[in-house]
Amino acid sequence: MNAPKDSGRRSAGYYAMAVLALLTCPCHLPILLLLLSGTAAGAFITEYFAAALALLGVLFLFSVTAAMRLLQGNETENGQH
Repeated sequence: MNAPKDSGRRSAGYYAMAVLALLTCPCHLPILLLLLSGTAAGAFITEYFAAALALLGVLFLFSVTAAMRLLQGNETENGQH
């Protein structure tokens, strides 16, 4: 079967959204704080922990939803659904 030209872009978009979801998962915030300790970003996140948690939660939900939609679009185009 010939895949549409859009297929590569959708796959790249899916992987980008999946990586963004992995990085912004709220359960990874303590690990992120450890990695950023001693930096201005780490100090900012520590100071505004609740706001950072809310923002990362919203960004996580957005990226997971976008990744799932892109994945479902790829499956229906390939006839796997």
